[in-house]
Amino acid sequence: MYEIEITSTEHPGISLRKDYNVTEINLEARYEADLQAEIDRRSQPAVTAPVSAAGLKTEPEKASDPLEGAFVLVKGGSFTMGCLPERDGTCESYETAYQVALSDYYMGETEVTQAQWRAVTGNNPSRFSGCDQCPVEQVSWEDVQEFIYTLNQKSGKRYRLPSEAEWEYAARGGNQSKNSTYAGGPYVGVVAWYDGNSEKKTHPVKAKVANELGLYDMSGNVWEWCQDWLAKYPDSRQTNPTGPASGSFRVLRGGSWFSVPTYFRVALRFKLTPDNRNHSIGFRLARTP
Repeated sequence: MYEIEITSTEHPGISLRKDYNVTEINLEARYEADLQAEIDRRSQPAVTAPVSAAGLKTEPEKASDPLEGAFVLVKGGSFTMGCLPERDGTCESYETAYQVALSDYYMGETEVTQAQWRAVTGNNPSRFSGCDQCPVEQVSWEDVQEFIYTLNQKSGKRYRLPSEAEWEYAARGGNQSKNSTYAGGPYVGVVAWYDGNSEKKTHPVKAKVANELGLYDMSGNVWEWCQDWLAKYPDSRQTNPTGPASGSFRVLRGGSWFSVPTYFRVALRFKLTPDNRNHSIGFRLARTP
């Protein structure tokens, strides 16, 4: 065995000293393979931990997402949006039925809770505070947009409010819908916290029966903001509608702990200005796959 130095002609400055058996038949091939391995090793970028202001190495910061895993995949499909008397009972003039087709999306399993809001913003605006698993309330549509911006910055994802069409399709049970009047069934007290059973307050999410997709409290507990401006429904079939580009009122859906059963019909639409805050108003989030 002899110590031999090999030098690369293509990469000046890279050489390798190693013991070799000079009687080996394929010695030249060994030289080339070992030298290439050394070239590859030196070509790897150095990985260093970030350095803090104090000069101490720290672990890379991980994305923070308090809503991770709290979403249900809603498979796309077509449905009749709006009110049908045989399905929804008494219809209002602004609930005219029309056909909608939607692509796949994710919907929050529950309304955003006080704990989730606080994890993102560091505060809790709720009147019924002290209940981490109760929905956050007293948040305006504008407040929610700021929450979403901060959440997306922290998590690296693209959360958003659902469109009104996405909200209604999910509340009805998507492509598994049983066409119930309320989200989850025909009996309001089974699926919703409303004025007859709420004791004039919100309640922890997931305490009532879920709908066909496993979504909770889409009827009751708190009203839920949608992304859309309020407008008359179109007359023709629409694909992934998002409402008009401007308006005076944003849409809310689902009714609240303060509402009478009439307000829990899945077809019902409610409106408020986007700066309105109320202890019966919250939201849930959606996300595009």
